[in-house]
Amino acid sequence: MTARKKDEPTPGEQIEALERLRSMKETEKDAAQIALSGAFDLLGVAEGGPNINHPGPPRPPADGSRSIVERLKAAKHMEELGRDHEPFEEIRAAADELHNIIAACRETIEAKADAIGTLTDEVAQLRAEHRDHFIACNEQGSRAGEAILDEVLAAIDAAKPVVAGMWDGWSRVGIRISRNDELDNARRVVENIRRECCWPGRSEAAYRGSQPKTSLSVPEVREQLPAAI
Repeated sequence: MTARKKDEPTPGEQIEALERLRSMKETEKDAAQIALSGAFDLLGVAEGGPNINHPGPPRPPADGSRSIVERLKAAKHMEELGRDHEPFEEIRAAADELHNIIAACRETIEAKADAIGTLTDEVAQLRAEHRDHFIACNEQGSRAGEAILDEVLAAIDAAKPVVAGMWDGWSRVGIRISRNDELDNARRVVENIRRECCWPGRSEAAYRGSQPKTSLSVPEVREQLPAAI
């Protein structure tokens, strides 16, 4: 087995990098979706698209400005009255710009979604290719969890007489103090987690027993042969 190069990332580090990139793409996709929705609001039409089955009514623009529909209606009204109004050319130019924004946002959303899908597949592939590595990491995590929970149980046991003595001390001098006798319950909860939730199958022994047996290596076969052979 060749040694891993010093600067070669572990499978876990590779996945972390892919997940960071995926998170960034999701943030960018969300930003593009917000911009897309805002453009529809400024147009004054209900947002449509392949992911929207039942478009709702148009929303007012978030910045409080008038939509294109409202601007056109106001300009036409003032035109009918023979009064000054916002030029229709400016309104239509603004509408064209919003349509361009919508097209660009949709392209961005599609590209980000494709990238997110590819990154998700790559993460799944890495997890499958390096399953044994991640299982070994999980086993270390289970042992570390057991050790920490043992420390928590020991700390609770050490705290119980100290807390009881503290309450008794205040009571003996006639000063009231609030009491809470939940330490025993807390210990039962932690003890249950320690007993039931650190390993698949509840214990390392049960977990080991549930794993499929693999073929033995030559040295392991020799160890199981009678000494005379």
